[in-house]
Amino acid sequence: MLNDPDSDQNPIGTGPFKLQSRTLDNQTTFVRNEDYWRDGYPYLDSITFRIIPETQTRIQALIAGETDVAATGRAMDALTLEDTPGIEFYRNDLAVDTSFLIINTEKPPFDDLRVRQALAHATDRETYLATFGEGIAELANSPWPADSKWHPDTEPLPYDLDRARALVDEWEAETGQQLKVTLGTGTDPYSRQVLELVQDQWKQAGIDVDIKTTEGSQIILDTLLGDYEVNLWGQYGNPDPDVDSVWWLSENTEGLALNFSRLRDERVDAALRAAQATDDFEERKARYQIVAEVINEVVPHVWLAHGVYGVAWREDVHDVITWDFPDGGEGAATLGATYSLHQIWKES
Repeated sequence: MLNDPDSDQNPIGTGPFKLQSRTLDNQTTFVRNEDYWRDGYPYLDSITFRIIPETQTRIQALIAGETDVAATGRAMDALTLEDTPGIEFYRNDLAVDTSFLIINTEKPPFDDLRVRQALAHATDRETYLATFGEGIAELANSPWPADSKWHPDTEPLPYDLDRARALVDEWEAETGQQLKVTLGTGTDPYSRQVLELVQDQWKQAGIDVDIKTTEGSQIILDTLLGDYEVNLWGQYGNPDPDVDSVWWLSENTEGLALNFSRLRDERVDAALRAAQATDDFEERKARYQIVAEVINEVVPHVWLAHGVYGVAWREDVHDVITWDFPDGGEGAATLGATYSLHQIWKES
């Protein structure tokens, strides 16, 4: 199996469903696993996952009854779904999606701290929040929102257009080049609107900015390979920061790099390893405080906001977030942004 280049298209396992068909970048259908180890489950005969990259189209498909369940990380969608008759919406506070601009720190000119600082100082995050936050998102200073027990006491570089211009002028005078940036995102119109706002802000600092839109799976692959400059990104939201450590460790910066920004910092590595070596909460929080402080100092990310992540379903669908263990114990509504499928059922 490990030598089969198509193994990722033919998953096997002991779960409640088994693969029936797959059309790449379109939809995948699973059917009931008759040999599932829990008798009587799953309830559904089949389940189909449709890929609908444009968020507005995805939400409208749910409202129109073309789909039964949909997830979203946009504040405006949460407000719409909460007020739509016939739709149930669960706001997942354990999977708050953090929006930010991720910078490829090993790719010139972004390997120069001054350039990354210029991008941060040129970003008016308050205007971003007022434009896209719908009154329910909050500015981010780290991966952990204000109501998280891991929330750190640190601040990213402030919006300072004069400082941004000075850094750009200094870099251009030293290199004899004009500072140019390609901002990347997926094909969703909403994401492009965000980048058009950032583009306008950065141009005011004297930065030449192009926007590049790429199909969703390709932009993920490009980011893994380091074939990008700055991308609009959404990530994190795990209940325990240890799960997110893989994204920051220096050892994960080669090849298909899970450390997308290619951040290499001994202070971050040491803090993450120390946090993994203890179960003392206060000690772990202090270590993640260091991680947050260093990220705000060396700017692999320009933080934007903590959004609203949730899942919505039509009222004839049940137990999307409700399930139990074999011994009858109640399971968590969600683990991060994942949901249990074996007990979902739909009225016929």
